[in-house]
Amino acid sequence: MTVRFITFGRATKETGELLQALTPLMADLAGGQTMVPADLLATARQAEAVGLVTLREGTLTAGPRLGVVGPALREEMLRVLDPALTAEMRWLKAEAVPLLQKAWTESGRTQPWSEVAHTILAALCLDLGLRGAVLQAKILEHLPEGFYSIAFVGGTGGENAYGVKIWRNQGEEIGVGHLWHRDIPRPSTFFPEDVRAVQAILAEGEAAVLPQASLLRLRFFGILAPAALQPAIPVVRYESGDRLIDAVEDVSRHCVQRYVAPALTGMEQLWPDALPEQRVLMRQAALRLVLEHNADRAVSTGVMPPFPNPAPKGWGSWIWVAPADSRFMSQVRESGG
Repeated sequence: MTVRFITFGRATKETGELLQALTPLMADLAGGQTMVPADLLATARQAEAVGLVTLREGTLTAGPRLGVVGPALREEMLRVLDPALTAEMRWLKAEAVPLLQKAWTESGRTQPWSEVAHTILAALCLDLGLRGAVLQAKILEHLPEGFYSIAFVGGTGGENAYGVKIWRNQGEEIGVGHLWHRDIPRPSTFFPEDVRAVQAILAEGEAAVLPQASLLRLRFFGILAPAALQPAIPVVRYESGDRLIDAVEDVSRHCVQRYVAPALTGMEQLWPDALPEQRVLMRQAALRLVLEHNADRAVSTGVMPPFPNPAPKGWGSWIWVAPADSRFMSQVRESGG
C-alpha cells in the first residue's frame, strides 16, 4: 500500500531516508503499534533518535514528530468533514469567488482572472489563508521548531493532491510562492541569488543588475517577462489596505469560522486516547484533508477550473513581499507540501 508523506519544517536527507525505510511498517503503525523486524531494528533506533518513532522492547509506535493516518481513520475524518465542505462550496460559488474576482480586478494587477484563479483560490485562500485563519482562531497550534511528518497510508483520498512551495532567503521579507499539483511537476529549487534577483527587480526595475544565470532561470520558469526586467506573475504585498489581501483574509476567516472550525472541533472524538503531541499532528492531518478535498469539490462544482495539464510557464506562481511578523509568515512556517 502506498504512503503519502506531508512534511513540515526543513526535511533533511536523513529524515527522508528514514521515513522511506519505515514505509512498510506504516500500515501497522496506523493501528497503534507494531513489532520491529530484525532487519529494521537499526533503522528504528535511528528514527527514534530524531523523534519519528518510539521503540520499547521491540515494539514500535509513532513518535512525537510523526502522525500516521490509516484508511479507516481517514474515512472517519472525511465523514465528519463532508457536511461542512458541502456547505462551504455553496458559499464560495455564490459569494466568495465573485468577491475575490472583483477584488483582483480592482487591485490594478494586469493578469486576467482566468490566469490567476488557481493561485488566488487554491494557494492564497484554500491553503495559506485557511491555515492562517485556523491558527489565528487558535484551533490549530503552531508547530514547535523542527521537522514533522504526517503519513497518510493509502493517500489522502483526494483527486487533486496539491500544496504550496515557498522560496525565500532567511531574514529576507520577499520570495516566490508556487502552487504545485499532483499532475504538475514542482519546479526546481531556486538558488538564494535568484530570490535576491527578484528583490532587485522589484526595487530597481530595468536598472537592476542581475547574475546571468539567475536571469536565465527566472525566465525559464516564467517568473520574468521574456524580454524585460519585470515580473510575468502577480506581485502580492501582504499589507492591510490591499484589496486582494483584504478579500483573501475575509474569505479565509469566514470559511474557518462558519465551516471548518466546527468540523475540526468535532473530530477530536476520533482520537480520544492520543498523547498531546499526537493530537497536534492529527489536527494538522485533518487540515490537510480539508485543503485537498476542498480542491476536489471546487473543481467538481465549477467553483474553480480543473488544474491545467500541462501547465503554462509561471502558472501558480507569485512574488510575495511580507514583513517578518506578518500572519503570512506564520502561514508559511506552518504549511506542508
